[in-house]
Amino acid sequence: MNIKKIFAVLILFILLATSFARADSYTNSIASHIITQKIQNNDINYSAVGNAEFKRKIHQLNLGLLTILFNNKSKLLDGISTQMRSKVDQSYKCSLQGDYRNKYCS
Repeated sequence: MNIKKIFAVLILFILLATSFARADSYTNSIASHIITQKIQNNDINYSAVGNAEFKRKIHQLNLGLLTILFNNKSKLLDGISTQMRSKVDQSYKCSLQGDYRNKYCS
C-alpha cells in the first residue's frame, strides 16, 4: 500500500515538474523562476528583473513599430508627399497674389 502511494506521488511530481519545465512562454518561465527562488528563500533583485522586462517590452514595441512602418511606407510616403505638394502649391499661389493676401497667406 505504501509503495502505491509513493509511486503515485512520484508520478504526480514528475508530471508537475515536466509541465513547469516546458513553459509555453517567456513570461511563464520568468514567473516560475521567481516563485521557485522565493520558495527557496533566495534573494531576488526585483528591480533588475523589472528593468530587464521593461527593456524587453520596449524592444518588442520598437520591432512592432518598425514592422508597421515598413509595411505601410508607401501609404505614409504618399501622405507626406501630398502634404508637401499642398504646402508648395499654397506658397506658389500666395506668391502670385502680390499686395493682396487672403486668410491662407497671412
